[in-house]
Amino acid sequence: MASSAAAAAPGGAPCASGAAGAGGQPSPAAALDFIMLLQNLKTTPRTGWVRCGVAGPESIADHMYRMGMMALLCSGGGAGGVDGGRALRMALVHDVAEAVVGDITPHCGVSEADKHAAEAAAISRIKDMLGPHTHAAQEVEALWHEYEAQATPEAHLVKDFDKLEMIVQAHEYEQAQGMSLQQFFDSTAGKFRTPTGCARRPARPARPEAGGGGGGGAGAAPPLADARGARPQARLGGGAAAGDGEAAPGLQALRRRAAQLEALEAYEALLASHPAPPAGAAPEAQRALDVPVLDAALLIARHEDPWLDASAVRAQLDAFAAAAAARLPPDARRYPLRVLRAINDVLYDEQGFSGNNEDYYNPANRCRPRAEGRAGRPPQPPAHARHVRAPTAAAAPAAACRSCINRVLETKKGIPISLSLLYAEVAARLGVTMEGVNLPAHFMLRVADPPGVEMLVDPFNRGELTALQDAEGVLSRLMGHPVKLDPRFVSGDVPRFSSRALLLRLLNNLRTTYMTLNLHHNALLIVRYMRGTVPPGALPELLRDEGLCLYGLGRLAEAGAALGEYLGAAARAGGAPGDAAAVEAILERIQHRAAEAAAAAAAAAAEAAAARGGGGGASGGGGSGSDSGSSSGSSGDGDAAAGAGA
Repeated sequence: MASSAAAAAPGGAPCASGAAGAGGQPSPAAALDFIMLLQNLKTTPRTGWVRCGVAGPESIADHMYRMGMMALLCSGGGAGGVDGGRALRMALVHDVAEAVVGDITPHCGVSEADKHAAEAAAISRIKDMLGPHTHAAQEVEALWHEYEAQATPEAHLVKDFDKLEMIVQAHEYEQAQGMSLQQFFDSTAGKFRTPTGCARRPARPARPEAGGGGGGGAGAAPPLADARGARPQARLGGGAAAGDGEAAPGLQALRRRAAQLEALEAYEALLASHPAPPAGAAPEAQRALDVPVLDAALLIARHEDPWLDASAVRAQLDAFAAAAAARLPPDARRYPLRVLRAINDVLYDEQGFSGNNEDYYNPANRCRPRAEGRAGRPPQPPAHARHVRAPTAAAAPAAACRSCINRVLETKKGIPISLSLLYAEVAARLGVTMEGVNLPAHFMLRVADPPGVEMLVDPFNRGELTALQDAEGVLSRLMGHPVKLDPRFVSGDVPRFSSRALLLRLLNNLRTTYMTLNLHHNALLIVRYMRGTVPPGALPELLRDEGLCLYGLGRLAEAGAALGEYLGAAARAGGAPGDAAAVEAILERIQHRAAEAAAAAAAAAAEAAAARGGGGGASGGGGSGSDSGSSSGSSGDGDAAAGAGA
């Protein structure tokens, strides 16, 4: 027994007792050697979790067992031509080589080719151990190579389960240990290949993912009308099986996160399909290239309400316009002031919309920090430099209520820019085109077509028609000092405020709110929406904010990369930003924590190697918390995840 176990240890020679028994089965001694080898899978923690500081991380065997149960749940149906029994056996075999070599991740300094060669050699060794001509040995070898090649429906399904099990485990660790493992979710975006895998993953708007691999590109974004049709408790959306409305809260959270990423992809695709107009283009040419503001605003709103029913929002706007049209003659467009009065009657008198006067200076409401408008008083320090009270569970929805059009429709309250968006959409349905007027500390509208209305409209103050002098009075009260406006604001001769600029201001309100409240996940989503709105490099501070959000989420390697890029961009521009010292201090803390995590991972690897009998695998021990260490046959699906824990 002792000699057999020693022969099975990593680095040893193949076991001499692997002769086949009667009937093509491994001999009892060979089978026992193999079973004892599998102990390594039970005692080896997955390195991805260790790298991220997870306490008590799962073993390789833990991961394989739940994958096997996933396959068992799909066996017997024959869905999509998949042999469920074969998929189950493949799930049990797909990581078995790691019992010999450990789990080799991109951080081990081993190339994909060398990783595959090491694992293939381990499979050959296991085959020899079991007896090369036995049925068990041949099936283990065949199933492993089939999984690696990713050329069969069964291999695709098991690969999907590999990713799904990883993100389910990531969510469980987040819930139990109060940490963020978002990088593991991000690494699977657009990479589920099978209908079964897509149905069991977090719900995402339905779309074809031909060929698997790199799905989720901008061109594949779903039409906005296909947005989820109900709240999570009523409907969980695309691909979800019947009865999923009763899904556990953990599964709902996974689906929510995936739907948020899908909305971001769709937003980026929408803006890519409407390129920014060239400098100096005529207003008519600029309007032709404008981003559809409502489409974009609804996608932004899905960061907080992933299953937003876009058609219901449109229907409500249509109803407001119809109610206003009932008050107007057929040729009302010739009389835009009558149209505006009818809109005011419907929105403010009938529906009860109003500006959020009670909380106007809440960070969620203001268009820019209040202190910037006060003479002699320096601006407040940025949100990341302040210590604020931990946010409540309702903080994110409360912020969204003021900026997202669906929430404004629900609460009947909003900030100037969100009420302006609502107002302009109703006016457009009545044939009146309105454009934003970007004022200091406020936002109003003007009539762009038909021409001739030289007044401003203030949707925040019940759609009040405002002459230039009245607008100056409103702004003076808001700013705390006299304000004079350029007369061209009302004539429309100033450069027009584009749809991209409007979206950027809307997003900036949300960014300010979430960063002030330390809602890092929401802030990170909004920063990425903003980066998709402006040309690359146009707002370098977004790199800083992305790095700060990642740091707050514990994603140290990504945070360090973003903050380093921010400082590098500033240096290339010829100077250091005013917050360089603070950013450098954070980078130093990241390096310190990275060194601590590396030492912990090395200690865990050494402990795992000792448990295997003193033999060191190619990875230096350990397993992976991402699927990049599980297969070389799918173009490194989990590289980002494996690299995110410092």
